[in-house]
Amino acid sequence: MKLRRLKEVAILALVAATVAVASLRDTPRTYSPLTFKLTQATSHELIDKVAKELKLKMVGCPPEPAESRPYRQDYEFVDAPVEEVLNSAYGEWKLLDDVLLVIPEYSEYVGCGMRMEYLLEEAPAGVLLPFLQRAFPNTRLTQHPTLNAFYASGGKDDLLEIKRVVMEVDHNPIPLLPDRYRRHSVQWLKPKELETALKSRFPQLAIQVNSNELLLDGPLPEVDEALLYAQELDRKIIEVRVSLEDLGMAPPTCELLRDPPETVNCEPTCQGPLHLLGLKPGDILPDFYNKPLRTTPEWLVERNGKNYRILLDLQK
Repeated sequence: MKLRRLKEVAILALVAATVAVASLRDTPRTYSPLTFKLTQATSHELIDKVAKELKLKMVGCPPEPAESRPYRQDYEFVDAPVEEVLNSAYGEWKLLDDVLLVIPEYSEYVGCGMRMEYLLEEAPAGVLLPFLQRAFPNTRLTQHPTLNAFYASGGKDDLLEIKRVVMEVDHNPIPLLPDRYRRHSVQWLKPKELETALKSRFPQLAIQVNSNELLLDGPLPEVDEALLYAQELDRKIIEVRVSLEDLGMAPPTCELLRDPPETVNCEPTCQGPLHLLGLKPGDILPDFYNKPLRTTPEWLVERNGKNYRILLDLQK
């Protein structure tokens, strides 16, 4: 009995060490709230204004918008966080110390992106949406501002599958989810190690181990949180040393495809900023995971079907 207990403690220590390594990063710089107004400005002009206000070195963005008649609109911010201001511009961005990386995004599809609206009869959209976003990370989901409904943008197959899932779970309370959305296929940890970590944090859930899969039983919010935690733990860590000076001089040769999902779409020989930051052609950057990390030195990446966490060691 004592030996078994020691083994359980050792497993928990291993998982804790994994999390600790995953959390190693410099304390991020804090940025002052922004207050300014722009009239009929482009996204590029908005980003340029932020860079000047916060004295940032801007890299990755072409010197002028690519369009001959770029879209313009009015902007007004009062004590707004930098994340809110930059999210108002079009394109992917990342803020690393005093370097603002802005990567233009392009679509392979012209005028034929798919978007659907889903009206719910009983299930609360606010409860269901986080689960759907995790289950379908390559779609973009937006809750309707007034109705019990949401919008989804993405590939046809994903949108049709979301429709099938909604038909199954549109009840209040939300019923037990279909098995296929309560599973985690283990990639890097041992299944029993991950099971031990999940049972320690979510004792109310029933967890079955079947070969290399974990099946979770329980209410939707707890299952969803546990699956997110499993994905957080079950990633291989890659550490990349980054010279901020080199990053500031990187040529603006990188681009992302945004269809979704966001995919690095550069030549293998590209030496642009994304590659200095540890990314490779074909890497998928699910917006659901990376949007909250835009001011932290890390990426959550899917590479060749495997999940990775890239930790950036910033060198001044």
